[in-house]
Amino acid sequence: MPPKSKSKAQSGTSDAPSTPLGTVLSLTFPDIATMARALARISAFIEDPEYENVPLSVDTIKDLDLPCKRYAGHNFPLQMFDQCVAKLSKMGPMTSIETVTIRAIQESSKQIKPRSIGYVIAHVEGDTGTFNHERQHAIYFFNQDYQQRVEGIWNSTQATYPAWSQQFSAHLGKMYCERVHVDEFQAIIGNREYECVQKLSQLVSSILPKEKDWGFTIVNVVLPKVLPPEDKEEEDEEEEDGSDAKDEQIYEAEDGLGE
Repeated sequence: MPPKSKSKAQSGTSDAPSTPLGTVLSLTFPDIATMARALARISAFIEDPEYENVPLSVDTIKDLDLPCKRYAGHNFPLQMFDQCVAKLSKMGPMTSIETVTIRAIQESSKQIKPRSIGYVIAHVEGDTGTFNHERQHAIYFFNQDYQQRVEGIWNSTQATYPAWSQQFSAHLGKMYCERVHVDEFQAIIGNREYECVQKLSQLVSSILPKEKDWGFTIVNVVLPKVLPPEDKEEEDEEEEDGSDAKDEQIYEAEDGLGE
């Protein structure tokens, strides 16, 4: 993830109206299943170990047992979100909940320019632990110094604890593409979500920047209080197929009358 340069917003001066150094859009969902229906295809495209950069259709992802369907939270750069949505839109219609969620993100991010200074996180309502985890991804994304220090700890850990590092890398490899492994390392170990030597989690936590140095503000994205239920599938498809066939028969009849 590319580091971000300082801006007037970070130095304390600005020409109103202005965009802060970074903006994190935060979405809250009622449960993991609903969140997965809204964001799984996006997260799969961005960081799945097998389907990174592969746009999956609505029908295809239904038959796949992907890690992102079980995520307690989601995170991704706004720029990657834009690229993903552009490709997914070519795969056919979005589901109802995808449409609602994507529109909410797009509406909330209209003023974020350039798009490289935007980031999106999502979690389930009331899950403070996951919110902190996803926010830590945003800190890593926006703070270059923190990125470099985390990478140093990761490299040192691989040399000092090779067996543990190999085991942890295998754990990450089942869920994420290699590009995000160091980012996941700092969020998981920093929040003590995986067994490791105590001093390692303490070391990662000790270098976490203070809030004034995070480099972003958080904006809550407002989703509808009642989100769309799961889209109907086979029954609707059969009705549509029957309707299309009937229309074709009508057109054929009309052609016959015209002869």
